[in-house]
Amino acid sequence: MLYASGTGTLTDRYVAEVVRRIPADQRGDVADELRATIADTVEARGPADPEPPSARWAATVGGAWTPDDLPERRVPKKRGAAAYAGVVSHALLIALIVWQHTAQPYRTDGGIRLDVLDPGLWSGWIWPILAGLVGLVTLDAIRAVRVWTRALAVWSACAEAAFALPLAWVLHRQEFFSPDFLSDVNGGWQTPDSF
Repeated sequence: MLYASGTGTLTDRYVAEVVRRIPADQRGDVADELRATIADTVEARGPADPEPPSARWAATVGGAWTPDDLPERRVPKKRGAAAYAGVVSHALLIALIVWQHTAQPYRTDGGIRLDVLDPGLWSGWIWPILAGLVGLVTLDAIRAVRVWTRALAVWSACAEAAFALPLAWVLHRQEFFSPDFLSDVNGGWQTPDSF
């Protein structure tokens, strides 16, 4: 017999088997409705009725269907650790970018404080880079608690592109580090153009 939602594994197995065949964005609603229908049916029939409601709801090719035909419910893999690591690493990168600009942690021998990254980035390219990182933090947090869907994968690809493409352009143009910082660090030595 299928038990009321939350009280037995047969209902969970039955619902999981039904909803896996429908689009991901509809699964939550259908699962809730199906659990409610099962609970109402079981309650209306009462414990004295020996016929399982599931026997009337589904049948296999030729033979009578029983709850034993349901596949074992798969326990989702732990995806939280990697997602939380992504949240932490991307959030830390955002914090470091902002911190190096506001705190100007590098000091020259003369005591002048400098940004490590080019301050000119703050009037343009840093914003899509930061927006991409914020998107990645958000999506990593969602991935830690929800099943990964095609829509989330598309949003993730967009966030990765928003972060990586401007960063690649800035690196290509050699505008990532502050010129004053580089000049002080390398003592005025210039990287040859061929490099």
